Amino acid sequence: MSDESERLKKLRERQLADRDPMVKIRKGQQRNAERERKIDRSVSLLQAWRDIPRIWRSVVCAFLIAGAGLAILPNYLDLTISVFVAIAIALVYLVIAIIIGNALDVRDELRRLSK
Repeated sequence: MSDESERLKKLRERQLADRDPMVKIRKGQQRNAERERKIDRSVSLLQAWRDIPRIWRSVVCAFLIAGAGLAILPNYLDLTISVFVAIAIALVYLVIAIIIGNALDVRDELRRLSK
């Protein structure tokens, strides 16, 4: 009998808590505070760079390397040859960057899902 009365007491307390208007108000305040914290959090360039998937970051790095090659190669080679060599370097680095960037993104996703 005492188990039944305990169960009924808990049920009554739950029902009263469900009807409590302050619960909804507190949840709304908590949601608003969380939203404001997200808005107030400043974003740095480093954080923005880290938010970009690695596959795209590696593509940007590949183009920067190709651009550096295009800037340096005309000093040593003919201009037309240096453009073709820079394009070839860009393509090679681009393929390598896409493969490595995708592999790192998949690894991070697997780590996130395994937690």
